[in-house]
Amino acid sequence: MRYAWRLGVVLLLLASAWGVLLLAPRADERASVARLYGLPSTMPGWTVVEGAPEAALPLDPNERMTIRRTYRRGERSVWVSVALFSRQDLAERRASLNLLYPEKNVTRLDHFSFPVALNGSPDRLHSLPAVAVRREDLRLVVTYWHQLGQSAYGGEYQYRLALLRSALLERRTEMVLVRLAASLDATESPEPALGSFRELAPTIYAQVRGALARP
Repeated sequence: MRYAWRLGVVLLLLASAWGVLLLAPRADERASVARLYGLPSTMPGWTVVEGAPEAALPLDPNERMTIRRTYRRGERSVWVSVALFSRQDLAERRASLNLLYPEKNVTRLDHFSFPVALNGSPDRLHSLPAVAVRREDLRLVVTYWHQLGQSAYGGEYQYRLALLRSALLERRTEMVLVRLAASLDATESPEPALGSFRELAPTIYAQVRGALARP
């Protein structure tokens, strides 16, 4: 009898949580779309043009909206994608992990961690995932993070936990995926490109934070 009572309590709690998810009002994701479209299109010291090659930053069919830009300074070009994904509580709407960077016909993928001060403070580094991609016609390095509201997450596990908390407590299930990519010469190491990422990423992070801030 005692076990049946405990099972009943657990089932009641699960049903209550499911009811909260179904009945509670959701945040208006249209506001996030409108504010992201207002991201500044200038960057001090860089020339900015609209668009980024799909060969470097694959498109995801689940993107609700995306801003793709190319930042140029001297011989260096950095491609940036800022994409909004809505209803990330639904499995079929989540970003496809194999579309973060090119994987088709790739001969080598080198994964590593990339520390960067997204908030501008060297005392608080974010460890972002990065990958060096090599195939016959392409060599590039890519880094990325998931952004929920004012917080950025480099790890998939941390991001999923934060998404669950956001869905339950704040009724927010939209996510912004920010990706930076740069091509490499045949013998070039990723470090020069990563130096450009370190310079650009904090400004892009601050712009997305400002866009996602609730009025």
